Amino acid sequence: MSLSTKFFNLSLLRIFNFSNYSKLTSLPNDLANLSSLRIFNLSNCVRLINFLNDLAKLSSFSSLNFSCYSCLLSLSNKLKNLSSLKELDLSG
Repeated sequence: MSLSTKFFNLSLLRIFNFSNYSKLTSLPNDLANLSSLRIFNLSNCVRLINFLNDLAKLSSFSSLNFSCYSCLLSLSNKLKNLSSLKELDLSG
């Protein structure tokens, strides 16, 4: 399931929480246009590994939350462009 781009007229959105949402198969392309977005939560998303390439585009994040320790090696290369990142939660 992809999200409609109409959802992304919310220019002041700060928190995006998809924890425990198993139907999400990809991140919307317009997600990178949300400059106010700071906290992104994909805890317990079954298809988390599919999103890793998309995360490199999101330079404004200050907090990312994953509960997928097995993704740590894949994440390390993808997160190097996130200069604003202050908190990375891989617990769970």
